[in-house]
Amino acid sequence: MNAAGEGVSKSSGTWVPQLFFDLIARVIPGAFAIGLFALSMAGPERSWTVIRWWLTTAGSSQPSKTVLFTIGFVLSYVMAIVLWGIWHLLASWTRQCRGVTHVDSETGVANPHQDFAFLYECIKRRDPSVGSRITKLKAEIHMTNVLMLAGILSLGIDVWKLVHSFDVARIMMAVVLVVGVAGVASAKRHFVERTDWVIGNAAMLLGCDEEFRRRAGRAEPQSDGRPRPVP
Repeated sequence: MNAAGEGVSKSSGTWVPQLFFDLIARVIPGAFAIGLFALSMAGPERSWTVIRWWLTTAGSSQPSKTVLFTIGFVLSYVMAIVLWGIWHLLASWTRQCRGVTHVDSETGVANPHQDFAFLYECIKRRDPSVGSRITKLKAEIHMTNVLMLAGILSLGIDVWKLVHSFDVARIMMAVVLVVGVAGVASAKRHFVERTDWVIGNAAMLLGCDEEFRRRAGRAEPQSDGRPRPVP
């Protein structure tokens, strides 16, 4: 491969994982959150009326799809950032109250190495394919955090509306939201555990744990030296 080809390969190896991170961690959950908020505010029946109008109305009388897509993309990204900030604030406050330390601020992984950031960067440099895998797992954890908070807030809005006006459709929506939040919480637990296992195994196999101990002046090992099975 020539120098130009290597440059393109390295460049794509840098921005492609980040692009997918933004899509998985921000754009997709942000768009879903906006939809949930609109659904909980308007109610299932009114929302279906709007959707049916959108599907049956002539395109000339509708706003430009390109403009709507662009606005929706930006709003989804911003919404996910705002919700993630709220989640991080609440999670940090909860961990502080519980006295939990050494937790990665992005993933919530209580890593036994207590050096998640260093190991993650080291693994990305020594094996980009494993680094991309961890990046995807981190994005999925981001996504579950945003979806959980959006689901909880939407459930609160739905219940508040239900108190003021009884609606069977809203009761069904509340049940779906409760089940959905529980499912997302379970998925997050799986992603967190998987990230912890992958980091531990890759750090040992690539020598990143040894590098960290050397830089930090640690003499004691951080694990039993055996690879962990990935769940």
